Amino acid sequence: MIMILLNKPLLEDYNKAYPHLTTAINRFTTIVEQSIWATPQDIKDSFGRHADYVAPFWIIDIGGKAGARIILKVDHQKKVVRIERIWMDHRDYMLWSKSIRKRK
Repeated sequence: MIMILLNKPLLEDYNKAYPHLTTAINRFTTIVEQSIWATPQDIKDSFGRHADYVAPFWIIDIGGKAGARIILKVDHQKKVVRIERIWMDHRDYMLWSKSIRKRK
């Protein structure tokens, strides 16, 4: 069973605001919706160095230097991927990431 991507309107809104990311967003969507992620390693295999885990979130970098970070929660058993946030600004992402790491 392939993954179900939830909160797609966030991607659509982000794509309207940052049209230079259309290709990267479409690629991300295609990868997720055509994948079967049974384990965290499957996510790493799909996105390589562009995927990081900061419990309980996955951070996927798309679009290179002018890209964005898509923050996900993944339920491997239910085959559901939920988009939590998307960030363009690296500084805001880093502040958020540090706050999540401190919670551990």
